[in-house]
Amino acid sequence: FFRCFYQVMGQGASYEENEPLGPCPGEDAKTMKAFVMESPGKISDMKLASVYIPKPDAGEIRVKVMSAGLNPVDYKRCLSNDADFPCILGADVAGVVVEVGKDVTEFKVGDRVHYHSNVRRQYGGFAEYALTSAITTVAMPRGLTFAEAAAIPCSGWTAYLALYHKLKVRSGQTILITGGGGGVAAFAIQLAKLSGLTVYASTQPHKADYVKSLGADYVLSSQADDEDTIASILETNNGDLLDLVLDTVGSSSAQASLRLLKLHGSLCSLAALVNDVDLFTKGISLHYVNIGGMHQSHLETKVSLAQLGRDIGALFASKQLRVPIMEECTMEQIQIALDTLRNGLVQGKLVANIVPASQQEAAAAAILLGEQDEIDLAPLPPQAQSAYPAPPVDMPYGRSSPQQQPPAVPQYPGVTQQQPQLPQFPPVPQQHAQPQTYSDMLQQPLHTGYSSAQVSAGWPGAPLA
Repeated sequence: FFRCFYQVMGQGASYEENEPLGPCPGEDAKTMKAFVMESPGKISDMKLASVYIPKPDAGEIRVKVMSAGLNPVDYKRCLSNDADFPCILGADVAGVVVEVGKDVTEFKVGDRVHYHSNVRRQYGGFAEYALTSAITTVAMPRGLTFAEAAAIPCSGWTAYLALYHKLKVRSGQTILITGGGGGVAAFAIQLAKLSGLTVYASTQPHKADYVKSLGADYVLSSQADDEDTIASILETNNGDLLDLVLDTVGSSSAQASLRLLKLHGSLCSLAALVNDVDLFTKGISLHYVNIGGMHQSHLETKVSLAQLGRDIGALFASKQLRVPIMEECTMEQIQIALDTLRNGLVQGKLVANIVPASQQEAAAAAILLGEQDEIDLAPLPPQAQSAYPAPPVDMPYGRSSPQQQPPAVPQYPGVTQQQPQLPQFPPVPQQHAQPQTYSDMLQQPLHTGYSSAQVSAGWPGAPLA
């Protein structure tokens, strides 16, 4: 596949024998736009180029990518040797099935799907089309836009796995969720409140109102020292420490969080700890989460990854959870958005609309009618056939169109008929809703559009079954 890519571009290339290369398509093969990472490097090394559209193998599906969620794993993979290069990045995808491989019975052409892809594979979501395994893919929750669906898998499924399969949360417990302004925490805070927990969340001071809007009962400063944090917890928790910690920041944060746990508490981390002295002393249970590794495991584990998506998807379909999208960008702005994410300037989720939001419903309908080739994006201009340059720093960065209103919520099996009424979040102030430049984003404080006074102190909702 990638040898043919270079032939199409008219570039010479040498390959090692162990490089994975697909078969060359015929002369009539069609091409697509994709961000290609030729070798480990920087975000700016990604090239927007024209490559052949891949064909699904047995057990795979080819998806017309409508939106792609952006995650730290995407820019970290730029630097990693633990992947097949050249490759197309983009771990989270929402789109429409356009072709199914042999033995695929779960999906058909026209189905709306979203998934967290195997990041070691070559065909990610920063492209017009992507390949993925059918057994790790799930139907999109009803009532969500493609952008909302693309924002969920990596962060939302991780949060669900951590809370219900690792920590096994119960109503009445207390939990600290670190990195409250990030993607995983945004879903974890909502899930914990929905299950009847008292939620403490730590974050940077300028993100406090946003974290409060997600439902956190108490917001702690991530810049406070350990003694001040412990004092705050003891004061608000009847003189007791916490039952649980979900650390989404890193090893040093997880290590510091051990002091906040009571005897026989539990900690779940997304990164390894520095040492485990306090674990034995306090009888602490330690858990790790890595949904990307589930792609490398047994068949049963891969199937369970999709089940995570179905379980949390029912909560989105029933409006018990909301998707905290910060901004949507275009395909050409992906490098800017990844750099924004890498520099910690994001609260919530960033999503790239590969197909403009205003055209996505028409594109999905055309696929159902067998007309998907007629709605493909415009080809690359002749002068930029090999690769696009990095977008200019003053490129407008923001939503390309207003969000569409979702249809009525269906009733899903296993979801209580008496749905709790979630707080109504006010719209983002108009001065912030307008597109702004990336330079402006670097110079202005991040906004949420919400204040603690605008959000009710409690989050009504029954514990999950």
